[in-house]
Amino acid sequence: MTKQDQSEHNLFKKDVTMINFITRTFGILSLLFFVSTITLAQKQVSEVIRVAAVYTNPPNSADGVDLNINWENLSKKTIKYITFGVDPYNAVDDAVACDITGHIRVYCKSTGPHAPGSEETATWENTWYNNTIVRAQIEEVTIIWMDGTTKDFSKKEIRALRKQYSE
Repeated sequence: MTKQDQSEHNLFKKDVTMINFITRTFGILSLLFFVSTITLAQKQVSEVIRVAAVYTNPPNSADGVDLNINWENLSKKTIKYITFGVDPYNAVDDAVACDITGHIRVYCKSTGPHAPGSEETATWENTWYNNTIVRAQIEEVTIIWMDGTTKDFSKKEIRALRKQYSE
């Protein structure tokens, strides 16, 4: 089983545990509500952005690792800024810190305007310095549109977003 499969399996086990708990505690109607909120989160995400890929480049000679995110604006509005909160992982699926800053999570901002329907492969060079990094995962997303409205993705929406690029 690959690391990605294991991660998805662990998420599935958490979902099953949650479903069993809700059904035993609150009954089938609560379970239906829970399932509908997950579906709603996936629908809401799919109407705003689509992330096709999140990947890192192999470390360079100074152990610098680049982050790449391929995404598309599916909303009907122009995006002014989009910020991705991203964590890096090593080959055994542990979150790892940058050897220089000591930070795990980085916030990578893409400045627009990003018109509706536009696609971008954004690259942030030397995002982390750590030669054990093999992949990255989105943990947070904030969008600011040109009209001033904002959207912070919930944890359910982030999970739905991850399914877009891990399928």
